[in-house]
Amino acid sequence: MQPIAWVVTLGWKTSERLCLPVGGRDIEAIRRPNPGRNDATTVYCRFFAKVIEAKWPGFERAFVGFDVNACAVMTDDHLAELLRDLSIVRNGREIRSVPVNAQFLISLREDYGSAGRFFADWPDDDYVGLLAILKARASQLGGETAGRFLRAIGRPAFILTRVVVLVLIRESVVDRAPTSKTDLLSVQAAFNRWSVESGRDLTQISRILAMSVGA
Repeated sequence: MQPIAWVVTLGWKTSERLCLPVGGRDIEAIRRPNPGRNDATTVYCRFFAKVIEAKWPGFERAFVGFDVNACAVMTDDHLAELLRDLSIVRNGREIRSVPVNAQFLISLREDYGSAGRFFADWPDDDYVGLLAILKARASQLGGETAGRFLRAIGRPAFILTRVVVLVLIRESVVDRAPTSKTDLLSVQAAFNRWSVESGRDLTQISRILAMSVGA
């Protein structure tokens, strides 16, 4: 199951921090500011909100204040210790994703000056290209999780939920759940057209489609 509850502490304008997924359930996500961090966004799954909040000091300690450089060089032995750490949510896949995602952010900083600039400058009309990069180079940031992450850091994003896919099929954009490059490009073209026609961004259009079922 794709985790949709994760802690995002990626400084959007001031500093770069780590994207740390925390396993969750496929239910409605909420967003709230991370106490004490004006440059960060914390995204919770409602089911896990109280758990994550209670364990937040443990996450801060375990991941060195979410310092990207420190997290990028975490060893297998260190990660194994974290799997026994009762002060955090002990999900092996998410814990092991931390150094991978930290290294990804460092590579963006080296190539683009900052990860924030990379995400901010990526064109909305090639959103599926950004999804492909996250899937290939990051960890635990594929599928719906990628879209929720991008929304959390302020990027417009469509999310191909079951309901949105049903609408895309109804509108003859695709004839099945889009997974191939060809189908995803067809979805992108449809969103681009609707964005030009309506003046709305990808997130707004995605939500309108989701609410149009039964309309």
